[in-house]
Amino acid sequence: MALLILLGRLWSKRVTQKYALVITAASFVGVLGAIPTVLQVMDDRVTAYVVDTSVRGLMYESSLELARQRAPFGTGAGTFGSQPTRTLYFSPLYHSTGLSEHYGANEIYSDYLMDTWWPKILAEAGFAGFALYAGFLLLMLVRAIKVFRSSASSEAVFALITGATVVSSSIGSALFTSDVGLLLVAAFCTAVAVLPPTPKVRRLPNQDHLTMRASL
Repeated sequence: MALLILLGRLWSKRVTQKYALVITAASFVGVLGAIPTVLQVMDDRVTAYVVDTSVRGLMYESSLELARQRAPFGTGAGTFGSQPTRTLYFSPLYHSTGLSEHYGANEIYSDYLMDTWWPKILAEAGFAGFALYAGFLLLMLVRAIKVFRSSASSEAVFALITGATVVSSSIGSALFTSDVGLLLVAAFCTAVAVLPPTPKVRRLPNQDHLTMRASL
């Protein structure tokens, strides 16, 4: 959808203003129609990967408990949900949290331990590290939303769509440690970086005075 919007904007430079407005309006309607779908996908992933009793869901529960026990900086790097904890050694935290009792999270077969990202951050870096990672994503999303609300530009639309994809995909996958995931994150960061500055509303020096007189 975002690619179509960008192509439409480039093509609109070669057509009349009338057709450019039609393309912009159609793109805007398409984005609005896609928002409920994106929200539904995010809700389904939270239910499947966080709420349900899968290894992913159990890792979220375990990482939250570990973050509480080792607040605010967590258990340290290479102790939970990371590659060294299943290849160099099998972390004792998997035994203490009961994860090792489940298929895909034991010493014989442990691939499921690498299926998530946020539990790793929450457990290893604690609430402090989790706040830094999540805050970074939140700031970029807020930036994209502000620009979209002020101008609804195609760049802001692209940033919003890629940002929503990054957030939803990171809930149920190790997005930040995969090649495709890193490309998606890089696209999101680049899209936010090239966004135009948010226009500021300038108030006239006597605007407050006139407003008060009008109210009287």
